[in-house]
Amino acid sequence: MFPVFNTIQLPGIVVSVSIVLLSMLLCEAMYRLILTNVLTGLFRGAVLDFLAAGEATIISWELITIFHQYGIVTWSIFAYLTMVIKLYRYKPECSSCPYTHVLSLIQRQSKVNE
Repeated sequence: MFPVFNTIQLPGIVVSVSIVLLSMLLCEAMYRLILTNVLTGLFRGAVLDFLAAGEATIISWELITIFHQYGIVTWSIFAYLTMVIKLYRYKPECSSCPYTHVLSLIQRQSKVNE
């Protein structure tokens, strides 16, 4: 169909793994910075949620690249490893789900101006 698509190559496995590791390290540094320097409240929760969602998106896109380029076996190994790493680094404040904030507001466990 388009001959240019035959010459395009997706990044190598070294580049994909480097992007995943770099995004995990940078997000970990950002988590620590925000958790230690921003007061607890709705703003902090929203910033942590956006950061967690961004990290998940970057890692997911790189896992899609690995799947597309190297197949399901390699993808399964890297998907398992990223999930294990994420579980070991789990912080309850950093879930990428905005519904926790909405539910805590409805249940009157937090206030908008906190």
